[in-house]
Amino acid sequence: MAENLFSVTTDSVRLLDVVERTSSPYDTKTIFVFAPLKTAVRQFNAVSFSLPAAFWLMPGITSVQIDFGDGKGFRTLSQNSTVSINYPDSGSYVATAKINTVNGMFTAKSKIEYDRPKTYYQADSTWVITVPPVLRVVNNKSSRNGQVAGILGSRPCGDGSLSDEVNCDIYPGAVISVNLGCDHVFDKPIIIVDGFDPTHEFDGAAIAANFDRFSFESRMKSLGYDFVIVVFTKTTDPIENNAKVLEAVINKVNATKSGSNRSTVIGWSMGGLVARWCLKDMEDRILDHQVANYFSYDAPHQGANVQEAVHILTHYQVQ
Repeated sequence: MAENLFSVTTDSVRLLDVVERTSSPYDTKTIFVFAPLKTAVRQFNAVSFSLPAAFWLMPGITSVQIDFGDGKGFRTLSQNSTVSINYPDSGSYVATAKINTVNGMFTAKSKIEYDRPKTYYQADSTWVITVPPVLRVVNNKSSRNGQVAGILGSRPCGDGSLSDEVNCDIYPGAVISVNLGCDHVFDKPIIIVDGFDPTHEFDGAAIAANFDRFSFESRMKSLGYDFVIVVFTKTTDPIENNAKVLEAVINKVNATKSGSNRSTVIGWSMGGLVARWCLKDMEDRILDHQVANYFSYDAPHQGANVQEAVHILTHYQVQ
C-alpha cells in the first residue's frame, strides 16, 4: 500500500490492482512455495514422490534438490523422476526443497505427517475387472448416444500421465482385493468402494489399513465378514463408467459367495457417488444386486465446491 501497488475499495475490505498500470512491479519478484500434493500419508510400504514434467513450469530452473527428512539428505530430482522414501517411524517429517535457477537458489519447507499402519494386509485373492465404458473418450471428446462434450487437455496417449485417463480411449476397470473373514469362507461380503485418487496413492492394502484405524475391519473379520476392496484404475472417469465397473464387481461377488447373505456396500468420497449410481441403475433395470446396506462417507451428494487451485492443477497436469 505504501508503494501504491494497490487501491482499496470504499468498504476497505477488498484490494484492487491499480488501474491502467503499464507494467507490473511483480514481474521482477519471485516466490517459491513447496508442498507435496498430499502431506498426510498413511501406508505401510515406502512412500513414492514424483516430479512430473507438467509441474516443471517455472522457466530458468537448472536443478531441483529435495531433502525428504528421512536422514539421507538432499536428492536431485529430474523431470518425471520418482524417488521412494522409507520413513522409519510414524511422525512428522520436514521436507526441504531447493531449486537452482538462473536468478539464484530458492529454498522452501513443507511438513509431512506419516502414519505407518500396525498391520500389513495381504489379500487372500485378487480380481481384475474391465468393462466397456458408458461414456467413451475419443480424440479428446466424450460421447454418449452421439452427444459430444469437450474434455480438458490434449497430449499423446501412453505416457502414463493423468492425461491417459482423461483423454485416451482406455476401458475403465478395477483391481479388487478380497480379504476373507476369520472363518475363511466367502459368505458375508462388505464391498469397499475407492474414492477419487488421481495419483493412485492407495492400493488395497492401504485402504484396508485405513478402514482398520479403529479395528473396524479386524472386528468385522472376527465375526466372519469378508472385505472386497475396489480400487478403480481410472478414478478420473465419469461416474457412469465406474458405476458399470462396480456393477461387474457386485455380479462377481454374487456369483462367487457362498450362502444367501446379502452384501453391504461402503463408499467414501467419490466412491459413495459411484455406489449410489450403480445400485440405483441396477434397480431401475430390475437387476437383483443382493445388497442389503449402503453407506457413504464424505461423499458430495449435493455437489462439490472445488477450489480453483485444484482446477488449475488438473489443467496443468493434463496439458
